[in-house]
Amino acid sequence: PAAKPVPAKTGGKQLGKATPAPEPLATQPKAKPVIVIDPGHGGIDPGAVGATGVYEKNIVLAMGRELKERLDASGRFKVVMTRDRDVFLKLRERVAKARAAGADLFISLHANTHPNAQMAGLSVYPPTLGEPALREAIAGWLQRRYGVMVDPATQVLPVNGSREALF
Repeated sequence: PAAKPVPAKTGGKQLGKATPAPEPLATQPKAKPVIVIDPGHGGIDPGAVGATGVYEKNIVLAMGRELKERLDASGRFKVVMTRDRDVFLKLRERVAKARAAGADLFISLHANTHPNAQMAGLSVYPPTLGEPALREAIAGWLQRRYGVMVDPATQVLPVNGSREALF
């Protein structure tokens, strides 16, 4: 094996400009990812009105509260809601809350209606910016979990259990 070089003795004097050794990085545990849940509409804006007269703003607020409860229970995330009561927030206020919280993921909840009462399903708008791998991961999870045919670049809407994307 080759011998390691031995530093020359300089009598305490620095020879030339030496680059100091970098300080060791402090190892801090990674903070929990921040998820911001945004129940759509609220206050003066009821959103869609269902066949029974139920307001979208009430449905998505209940969904948001339940989702927050489940995510909090996992202990893996810091979860923030843009609204936790029936108040109207402008879009810029919702965005400001997400930015102030340092959101890693922003989930906007809506409950749309359709003229065909037999329609059932969900819409997913995958991230349009960022890594294609993230969109593909979301699409793959939805396909495995719910059996829907997923194109990660489009909305996902399983219709009447047919397991096909509408868009």
